[in-house]
Amino acid sequence: PQGGADAWKQVIARVGDALHADDSEHRHRLEDLARIQCPVLIITGDRDPVAPLEDALEMYRTIPDAGLWIIPHAAHITASNTWRAPAFAEELRRFYSRPEK
Repeated sequence: PQGGADAWKQVIARVGDALHADDSEHRHRLEDLARIQCPVLIITGDRDPVAPLEDALEMYRTIPDAGLWIIPHAAHITASNTWRAPAFAEELRRFYSRPEK
């Protein structure tokens, strides 16, 4: 793993910081997302307690030419490391293989 044996502690600290956006460097607004100029696939579970579905829908509507994949019966970050991994990989391939506009 990158960063050594204690890297997970730094990741946890940064995620905690991002979740408390009022007192962190992560103060992105929807207007910031509108300036994204690269392909973005928003992936969310329909039962995600961390990032509500409405937030994903707002990002999808705001980011130019974004894609959206709502995974049924999924919570936060369950698709890439569970029985859903093949479908997850296929959806990424499909999205990033689409013709450029």
